[in-house]
Amino acid sequence: MNNWPSEHRLALFLLVAVLAAAGAAFFMVVRPELSDVSDLRDEHEELVEKLKGKVKDTGYPLDATRLKAHVTTRKTVLEGVTRKRDDGTEYNSGLIARANSVLERATSMFDKQIRDEYTDIATFMIEVSNFVYQDELDQLSQELARKNVYLAEEVLGIGKDTVGVDTYELLIKVWTIKRILQVIVDDHGLVVENQRIAMQPGEGAARTPLGGFMRRRGRTASQITVLPTRSYVLYENDDEAYVQEFPIRIRFQGPLPTVCEAIEGLQEKGNFLTVNRFVLEQEEPKLMTTRKPGSDGKVRTRNVVVTLEIASFFRPSGGAGPIIRSNKAKPLPPGA
Repeated sequence: MNNWPSEHRLALFLLVAVLAAAGAAFFMVVRPELSDVSDLRDEHEELVEKLKGKVKDTGYPLDATRLKAHVTTRKTVLEGVTRKRDDGTEYNSGLIARANSVLERATSMFDKQIRDEYTDIATFMIEVSNFVYQDELDQLSQELARKNVYLAEEVLGIGKDTVGVDTYELLIKVWTIKRILQVIVDDHGLVVENQRIAMQPGEGAARTPLGGFMRRRGRTASQITVLPTRSYVLYENDDEAYVQEFPIRIRFQGPLPTVCEAIEGLQEKGNFLTVNRFVLEQEEPKLMTTRKPGSDGKVRTRNVVVTLEIASFFRPSGGAGPIIRSNKAKPLPPGA
């Protein structure tokens, strides 16, 4: 090589340098990239197998074009299409529109009353006073007492001095009791079951016409009980419920056909009162012993005793629907 011309030695040196640089680039850059590509290819194959397993029973296609078309179709079903009826009014048959319509129907029973007296839902929740609640409870108690229905705090579960519950909730519970009894007692003539409870302190005795005292045998209380409010949220960390449920338990009796009509009436005349629980009992046998048998010689039951849990619903946000937060999926790695 020493006898080589300088130009040849320089060319050899450059060739060796290029080869060395190429080798270094391969081991430092290309080879790691090849390894990453191989790993990604393996992950891709593993992911495809997992996806095949997950969509096996769903019918979802793995082909991107077909999947996009499927998403578009499902989105149309979800969001719907606005159409016009024969009378010119518009409607939307999408699932979102239908869900909003059901939610509006379920929670708007007291909306007109609230807006007439308090302008809007937010004002009602903030400004309704304990005095208003106590006054409405007292008026309802007096009104019902004339119909032989007696609200006693020991059985009812709420009273004038109830604490630990928002005032607007207490007032809605009173309104709910009133609506329920309008249907059961006023509209269908069913009889609310009563029970005897102990006298309150200071009411243990009563003065007789001759000036003496006789011990009272307790008070009459109708079997109507306000159950705890149920709040519904979409996410565990939500600060406010999007719907509140106010369940009332009531026990009453009457002919079975009339009872069925009353249950249907809970969804009529602007009411949306759902029956969550239903217990049906035969009337007490001792009542049948005083009844004359029919022409066939048999004594038949006339009434049934029914215990219902009936609930009204309220939307604290007013007309606004629940906020749905979408969980965006993490992007797949390149090549997947």
